[in-house]
Amino acid sequence: MIFWSLFRASLLLLVTSIAVAAMLRATRPRSSRLHRIAWVAALAQGAMLAPWIVRLPVLSAPSGASAPETLSAWSEASLPAHGTAFASATPAIEPSGAPIDWLGWAATVWIAGALTCWGLMALAYAALWRTARSGREAPALWRRELDETRQAMGVRRAVRLTLHPVLGPLLCRLPGGWQVIVPAAQWPLLTAAERRAVLRHELTHLRRGDIWKSLVARLLAALHWLNPAAWRVVAKLEEAAEWGCDESMSRDAPALARALLRFAESPPPIGPLSAAVNGAPLCTRLKRMLQPPINQESSMKRAAILVVAGLLLAAGAVRLRLVAQDAPPPADAQLAGQLDELRASLPETGVLAELKRELATPEGKIVMRGRAEAQVREDQQQERNHAFERFLQRRFQATSGGKQAVRPEFAAYVEQLRDEARRFEEDTRRIAEVTAPLAAGLVGNDPATQVAKRFLQQEEGPVMLYVMQLRDRMRPTKRALEYQLRNLLTRTQTGEYVLREDHREQAQQFADRALPLIQQHRRVADALAEWSRELAEVDALHRRAKQALQDPDFAAMVIAQSIDGDKPSPERLEVKVIDQLDEAVDATANGLALRDNVRPEVTRLLDEFDQTRRSMTSIRKPLSEIATKIADRDELHRAWSTLLQSNIGVLKLARDMGPADTDVRQLVMDTIGDSIVEQGEGRYAVAEERRDHVYERLQEALREYRKIVRHGKQLEEFATQIADAPTQAALQTLAAKFIVAGDIQAELEQLHSDGLRRWREQHLKVTSQGVALAPESEAELRAILREINEVRNEAKKDDF
Repeated sequence: MIFWSLFRASLLLLVTSIAVAAMLRATRPRSSRLHRIAWVAALAQGAMLAPWIVRLPVLSAPSGASAPETLSAWSEASLPAHGTAFASATPAIEPSGAPIDWLGWAATVWIAGALTCWGLMALAYAALWRTARSGREAPALWRRELDETRQAMGVRRAVRLTLHPVLGPLLCRLPGGWQVIVPAAQWPLLTAAERRAVLRHELTHLRRGDIWKSLVARLLAALHWLNPAAWRVVAKLEEAAEWGCDESMSRDAPALARALLRFAESPPPIGPLSAAVNGAPLCTRLKRMLQPPINQESSMKRAAILVVAGLLLAAGAVRLRLVAQDAPPPADAQLAGQLDELRASLPETGVLAELKRELATPEGKIVMRGRAEAQVREDQQQERNHAFERFLQRRFQATSGGKQAVRPEFAAYVEQLRDEARRFEEDTRRIAEVTAPLAAGLVGNDPATQVAKRFLQQEEGPVMLYVMQLRDRMRPTKRALEYQLRNLLTRTQTGEYVLREDHREQAQQFADRALPLIQQHRRVADALAEWSRELAEVDALHRRAKQALQDPDFAAMVIAQSIDGDKPSPERLEVKVIDQLDEAVDATANGLALRDNVRPEVTRLLDEFDQTRRSMTSIRKPLSEIATKIADRDELHRAWSTLLQSNIGVLKLARDMGPADTDVRQLVMDTIGDSIVEQGEGRYAVAEERRDHVYERLQEALREYRKIVRHGKQLEEFATQIADAPTQAALQTLAAKFIVAGDIQAELEQLHSDGLRRWREQHLKVTSQGVALAPESEAELRAILREINEVRNEAKKDDF
């Protein structure tokens, strides 16, 4: 009978999972492969009744981040256990009048639960698909990084790179094909090496087939949805999959670790994603990735695990899946010092004595760090609620005549805003000259074409194209550079820039790598120029290469690539570069000539250099203004002032920001070229396969435009109170509404609240006898102590 078959299989799964857990706890193998084999053997016990299933794949969880709320609500919280799947059997129906068949009813309930899990999984997949459609395709530079990484790894499947405001980083299989989705807010902040490490990590899961394997495992576990051991085994398989992927990336481990920390340190604005990077295993993952290679497992241990697994293994399909249960990164030095200070201030007796003892433990520090971060989020929410009013109050003050005047310390800011508003209007007019003919030539009656027509021919299109895509490429400003450097530098009220305390360690590490190489710039530039004299000028490519090799900025690009490498060696850098050049040429009667097999790569490199050099030209002056205003506080501040004024520093930032250009028509066509295709004779059409995407993206842009214009009416009303006529006129423009909205958002992102200090102010008070707990805060203290115990108990469950 089906019920008894399911029950026996589920019971066997429970017993074997306990046996596997005990075996792994006793042997503690350090190889993910042995863990995976053992847990596969346990899960396979439930496969005896599982049918062969080919269904849509589920989400492969991100490395260092979690699925969005819309997905996790379906795939986790709504399920009776921790997964989704279905069963294919139905109970027998007894003849009328027979006694109640309790076993038949039990089988019906059991199978109904499995079918419900399967249905919820389908809904979760639909929710993922719906959420992922709001992403946008990555710029060409980042798509090229993905293609080069994919080709180097031998992955033949086509994979798209998508930027998303909520999701990522993750690999998923959607109806449109394979996609690597990365977070739009954090991705530009990574170095090229870190981006490539994340891409290699996700493509490794594709190459290993983890998505399909995980689908089978979850479908199998859903047959035993009442059995907690099934979901425990699936979770262990998923963790082993993540571990195994990390093991295969030993060379890229430092870059991947930095990327994971970047995701954890710079959480995106959506709550669930921010919470996920603060889950349990990040510390464990980083420790595994960065520790020295382990010795081979002993033959006895390996044999014992394989023998036990072989005895347990039964027929069935198995799948591994990524799980994002990342732990909070270790508290930074500043917070660690604050925690030590807090602990020292607490009494040895009374209700606070237990908290004092717990603050000496890792679990206590983790929980109090969470309390500090929660306080920061609360402060940030309060700041958002009053951001506009406080923005204006900081910059303007009432005069005796009842008017508003600019505060002296913000006079330069207001002057910059007026100039930027003029440039904003000038640039959007130039864009409108390109978009108007496009709108007139659009053909088609589908909804996407009609919305695109309106978007391109009215004010909204040029403005939103400029704000969302083109501003920093047409006219990179100091404001754009400040935004790019926001995680490194913060601006004081006096106009100086200081390094953010929570990023000093990363700033020191990069400076230690970069400064020795920057000092070699002239030597490398001279070596390249001298070598180029022997290059034959046999055609345009050779002449172009010779000109580039004599440009000091090309030497800067070579050095910047070395900074991204594993172990830069300043002493032999120019020797290494010249050796690489020698390998790419052959000696001829006219001099050195490029080999045929390297010509495409040389062409690509020169094109990249030309784009980067244009970007360097556009940002060199505003970046120098920032560098010269870095406070002279210590050696690290002086080092970063030097770094940002160097050719290598300028080039590094130019590459991170993307190419700059002044050909407006080319910029517009590059931006929309994938969606609107030219049909000849001035006629254009929305690409049929992208109509749904175009429609949704344009609707989103129009909503954002209306929101900013609507909120900007407050700025218009305030401007009528300003005494200075030019400032009043500037603040009443559409450009000012978008500029101020961007400045307010930038200020919110740079808001740095001292969460632990604010927690102390709320829950502790200083009396004549010392520090005491506030009367209304006893429940808070009890909750903290309970949470510390929960963290400690969870840590004891870790088999790894």
